[in-house]
Amino acid sequence: MEEVEARQLMQSCTDEGWFGHSWNINLYRGCCHGCIYCDSRSSCYQVHEFDRVRCKKDALKLLESELRSHTRKGVVGMGAMSDPYNPFEKDKRLTRGALELLLRHGYGVSIATKSDLIVLDAELLSEIARFHPALAKITVTAAEDKLSRLVEPHAPPSSVRFHAIEQLSKRGGIFPGVLLMPVLPFIEDNERNLRGIVARAADCGARFIYPQIGVTLRANQRQWYYERLDERLPGLREKYEETYGERYDCASPRAAELYAVLDRLGFRRFIEKWGLAPAPEAVQETESRAMPELSALTAQEAEARAMLSGKYSTGETAQSISYDKKLKKTSDGRAIYVYPKGTRRHGNKRRAAEVAFVDEFGKQGQPARPFIQTANEKAADPATDAAARVYDGFLKSKNF
Repeated sequence: MEEVEARQLMQSCTDEGWFGHSWNINLYRGCCHGCIYCDSRSSCYQVHEFDRVRCKKDALKLLESELRSHTRKGVVGMGAMSDPYNPFEKDKRLTRGALELLLRHGYGVSIATKSDLIVLDAELLSEIARFHPALAKITVTAAEDKLSRLVEPHAPPSSVRFHAIEQLSKRGGIFPGVLLMPVLPFIEDNERNLRGIVARAADCGARFIYPQIGVTLRANQRQWYYERLDERLPGLREKYEETYGERYDCASPRAAELYAVLDRLGFRRFIEKWGLAPAPEAVQETESRAMPELSALTAQEAEARAMLSGKYSTGETAQSISYDKKLKKTSDGRAIYVYPKGTRRHGNKRRAAEVAFVDEFGKQGQPARPFIQTANEKAADPATDAAARVYDGFLKSKNF
């Protein structure tokens, strides 16, 4: 196998909340799974000849040196840019060597893969899990093998990946689950597919499902994806272009509906699997009472997430709003004043909060396009019902 030079392996993660690790390493460059949607093909990563797998020269020697030099311990992620269990790992054993170093130096691990080769290291992962987190995140985006072979042609089919989860779940300490991402719009974003994945995941002993109902597209990766669609699903490219244009974050039009489906299914299947519910009758009562509010609120959150995707998810509006910390007397009583602040500019040279205000209430020559009021009205009934149930429960607990 060809080797490529590497000056550094461990990359610090600025946001640990997304995948839950402090460091990220890639022992290989490129990937041969041939997934039609892979973000790692994007030109910003500068991985030339992406389909040709190469290994980092002296990777384990470099990794050990870096592990020794770091005083801050944490969880090390693998699989961000290339699958650590590509077919060549069976002979090269770079990932296994890295796991042995992580165990020796006291680090946890979080692995993302589409391969069942991870099972070969189950014993080692279980040993790491005695002292630190050991997460096995198996990517599954299709319930049926036929669909997985269509969108991930050279990766092991979904059934093989589910079997890997089942084997890992029987090992002590390992925390296996499903990375349900991306869920490709107009291809995989349907209730049947998601129901199949959740059911199979629960049956196999998965401890979590981490979904993203949509896909990200940019630069040359978008062109690659569209060419694969032309080959495998003619006519779908035009639907993407019409729906998303040049947008990076392409959330499914059914995202809100499907996040709610996942919440209902996941809640039901996983509490039964792992004993989080006291008894079947309690589960039935929970479904009849708690589930409507849970799914409704989650659907609203998912819908908001889909609306605030891509270039709009900057946080500028929130950062350009300020308020007085003290109550002030008014003719109607007392109030807290809220107002735009800061020097952030957006688009037409106005602060983002001012743009939001104009959109909500309008101005001379520009009619209102209310979005806050619309969201509040949409959430009013389920929010009121949920609050009433909580209050009723409180009164009953006090024997009222």
